[in-house]
Amino acid sequence: MKDADWLFWERLEDMPAWEAEQECVMRREALAVRIGELITAQKTASKREAASLGAELHHTSGQLAKLNERIKYLRKLQTRMEWREAVKVLFGEDAMTQCIVYIEQRWQERHDVRRQWAATK
Repeated sequence: MKDADWLFWERLEDMPAWEAEQECVMRREALAVRIGELITAQKTASKREAASLGAELHHTSGQLAKLNERIKYLRKLQTRMEWREAVKVLFGEDAMTQCIVYIEQRWQERHDVRRQWAATK
């Protein structure tokens, strides 16, 4: 990973979720353009150049995959925060606590069912 990549990921940690998502989307667009450029250059390059371009293409595709995962995570995080805020505003803090307890109980029930299914295989 290059220094600019490390700097980008460190900067994301200090941003709010919505801002980090926008940064990731802009970076993803830039990487998509770069991948297009690499593919075009690879078609006209010699074998040796094509191999180095292929390595760079592989690295850039990996970065793109990592960005897509981060965007998906940030969007889920934002949705969760919005739901929490909506419950607090509409029903109060006590309702939020009850929702958290309910979700934890449901998770435990689902986890127990998955364990049972796994044991029967």
